[in-house]
Amino acid sequence: MQTVFKTLVIAVISSAIGIGLGLVQASINNGSHQERFLGTRTTTAVVRGELSEDAELIPTIGKPKVEVVGGTDFDFGMMLHGESMSHSFTFRNVGDAPLILEMGGSTCKCTVGDLEESVLEPGEETEVKLTWKAQALTRKFGQTATILTNDSENLEVKLQVMGKIAQSFVMEPPAMELGSFSDTETIQRTFHIFTYLDDAEVLKNFEWTDSKTRDLVHFDVKQVELDAAEFPDHANALVVHQVDVTIDPGLPIGPLSSRVEFETDQGEAVGHIGLPITGTVVGQLELRGGPSFDPRYNLVKIGNVDSSEGASVSVFLFIQGENHQDIVPEIESVLPAEALQVTLGTPKVSESKSIYPLRFEVPKGAPEVYYPATGGKNNGRVLIRTRGAVTTELPINVRLIVRG
Repeated sequence: MQTVFKTLVIAVISSAIGIGLGLVQASINNGSHQERFLGTRTTTAVVRGELSEDAELIPTIGKPKVEVVGGTDFDFGMMLHGESMSHSFTFRNVGDAPLILEMGGSTCKCTVGDLEESVLEPGEETEVKLTWKAQALTRKFGQTATILTNDSENLEVKLQVMGKIAQSFVMEPPAMELGSFSDTETIQRTFHIFTYLDDAEVLKNFEWTDSKTRDLVHFDVKQVELDAAEFPDHANALVVHQVDVTIDPGLPIGPLSSRVEFETDQGEAVGHIGLPITGTVVGQLELRGGPSFDPRYNLVKIGNVDSSEGASVSVFLFIQGENHQDIVPEIESVLPAEALQVTLGTPKVSESKSIYPLRFEVPKGAPEVYYPATGGKNNGRVLIRTRGAVTTELPINVRLIVRG
């Protein structure tokens, strides 16, 4: 029994000594170069004869340090769907021991070319070339590749290429928001069309899709030189067209939603291409308010009202443009007159506009009415008319339900 116990004690002590020696050896190795690929497959450096297997196993004095000149990410901007591109990353050894590089993994659409050099002495550099193909159906593109190193502080260097995949024709901006503008104002805007298709240089038959206002919209289309500084995402475009859009005064007051459509010289293979254009046309009279006002439908939302309590909502009437001081608004009609009172307050007048507070009030004891204003129907209605040099009408829709 004593013999067994003695044997066990000796084994434990021997194990502890072994662990201690291992930790000491690890500490020594960390103070110098420890080969990153020790115990793995044969490296490219060995296969090429740039480094012997024995040399890989011998710790060296100093430390390698990897640097990717210009960074590990490359934004290629825009490329055509199905097109292949490549980019070379420069690896430099800024340490004081040999730097070993080895191919790692890559995503399925990104391939890594052969390393020009697998072992870099201090101060040396080499190129790592990535090639990819834009086959994804999504507009955004991103692929990665990994390079393994023996830099203990950067064992894996992840390279990334990113950008956008274009169809044959790309418009910038992809949609145009005009904001609010006066019905007496001339609007001028510009957009560009970038062509990524060989032998496609002609754009034709530009048209405003709203037939009722088509005569008010004009186009000036011309081919221009690519300005890569202004459009860095489209540095690879083959042809660039600039389209100047002019909208004459006279669009109807209210929300604007239309498109510019055109054709190319590719016929049915591409078909019509369109650019959405939205905005809001306002007249000299414009209503503005908070959450109780919906400018899309010129709708004042009073909502559900208890007859015993009543309710009120206030918005503002803006009168702008030339001679706005001479334009005087009046309440022409109110529906439902039996349950709704509308009053104009004293205006605040500046050089460019006059602003009238406009109050909608349901008095206590008002009769039951039902104007839910759903689907553009069954709404209350207030008509404001101006008197002065020019007579103008402003219809206002009202959502109001009074219950007893």
